[in-house]
Amino acid sequence: MARMYPEMLRHDTASDAERRLFDAFHEGFSDDWVVFSQVRFLARNRKGGARDGEADFVVAHPRHGLLVIEVKGGGISHDARTGRWTSTDRDGVAHEIKDPFKQAADNMYDLRRKLQESELTRGFSYPMAYAVAFPDVWAGQDLGLEAPREIVFDLARCRDLKQAVVDALKGRTGDRSGEPGEEGIEALVQLIGCSWQIETTVGASLMGYERAIRLLTEEQFSVLDLLRRQRRALISGCAGSGKTMLALEKARRLAGEGYRVLLTCYNENLSYWMAQQFTHTHGVTAMNFHRLSSEFAKKAGISLVRRPDQPDDDFFNRRMPEALFDAATRTDERFDAIIVDEGQDFDSGWWLPLQALLRDPGDGILYIFFDDNQAIYDRRMEFPVQGEPFTLTRNCRNTRKIHEAVMLFYDSDDRPECIGPEGEAPMLHQVGPGGQERREVEALIDRLVDQEHVPPAGIAILTRHRRENTPFAPPPRGRTWSATWDLSDAKDKVACSTIHGFKGLERPVVIVCGLDNPDLEEARKLLYVAFSRARSYLVVVGWKGLAAA
Repeated sequence: MARMYPEMLRHDTASDAERRLFDAFHEGFSDDWVVFSQVRFLARNRKGGARDGEADFVVAHPRHGLLVIEVKGGGISHDARTGRWTSTDRDGVAHEIKDPFKQAADNMYDLRRKLQESELTRGFSYPMAYAVAFPDVWAGQDLGLEAPREIVFDLARCRDLKQAVVDALKGRTGDRSGEPGEEGIEALVQLIGCSWQIETTVGASLMGYERAIRLLTEEQFSVLDLLRRQRRALISGCAGSGKTMLALEKARRLAGEGYRVLLTCYNENLSYWMAQQFTHTHGVTAMNFHRLSSEFAKKAGISLVRRPDQPDDDFFNRRMPEALFDAATRTDERFDAIIVDEGQDFDSGWWLPLQALLRDPGDGILYIFFDDNQAIYDRRMEFPVQGEPFTLTRNCRNTRKIHEAVMLFYDSDDRPECIGPEGEAPMLHQVGPGGQERREVEALIDRLVDQEHVPPAGIAILTRHRRENTPFAPPPRGRTWSATWDLSDAKDKVACSTIHGFKGLERPVVIVCGLDNPDLEEARKLLYVAFSRARSYLVVVGWKGLAAA
């Protein structure tokens, strides 16, 4: 693989075309090639002043020399009469762009002057050429360009990118006299690659992990294609196998076909997050089971007042489902399809009232997603769908290092495969008694936000205890960040939650604390849930059990 500077592309500033070329350079070139991306430098112009030099890619080789590449994605058009260039995006919108060949040539000449002026590189020879890449334009298209064919990288040539680069360098430099050699390349690295030779921050690493995980999760959508003809289905999978994203996608697809869909779960926080995903989508109602029961009881005029002496189990597990069933018989509101996430949390007595909300209770569309390893409530798991479940066998949410920690608490003979990036090993911060846990967590988040550039909204603090029994009430805070227990208002804040209350949710960074009982058997399911909430970076504060395990 080529040596890349930087090792990861800045996805917030790179175009899709640049990202694809970056991957092609990284995977398709041998390690004697050096590739610089998003190169920025200060160069003198011909009048003695200074201008900002900027190149999408600079490709260097000890024998072949340097190639400066300008990248333009989308459909490309050039008006020879006016000299006007335009790029057309996927939505068909045309954008006027600068002449890419002039840009590439200017950048090459600026870089040449920079190399001649610098004490690091002036003693070496650097044969140079430039090229323009149009990765979305087919080779058969007539670009109407006078530029030599070897410096135009269209889609066909980008598929054999290494040969295209070599051809461009040979076509411009003629022979190999004055090649830079390995020492010249190392001097070049020091000059334009040095700004990237700093320790990678957690925030930068997360960007790469998160993009890879997102793409893997989207690949799981193919499961829905396999099940599209089934009106009823059970889908099981380990934490991180993409069940929630599949549930959302199934609801979105059904709504797009004109169905009225109910998307439900047990966890109230998860239901709020689900509802936010459908703010602009017609036809999907997202609501947790108990709120659903309350809303329908209200519509039907059924009183749902809890008696002071009534136990939680009697009210939530018996009275509310009964009220939902009674309300279904008194109202006409119905759904064409019901999608249930975290189905292992549903009591067996809830399925009858839930199905009563279907327009066709006996044969209406019903999809249930579940993970029996996350059954942290003492309930029987009985589902109203016949047949064996479709099993998701791959963890596509967590990095492999986090997956290894999660598997310590996974109770099954079939071990799921993790296909995510390698990632960072979970961190253990041990603290003493008193208020040290809060101070340690605040100091940790200070470092993550201020030094590692992790956004506060990418962090969650999870504890096994209720808010009032933790050192985090009131919520912790730092100079540049704040936290909240109200997950509906956590857009730009660190999220605080119990492990129970965060089921089904996730964050790039999760800090698990309040684990003051080292008995693994007692806490196995809680730790399985807690650790698997972290997509890319897991920190445990105050508990020695992880290190012992």
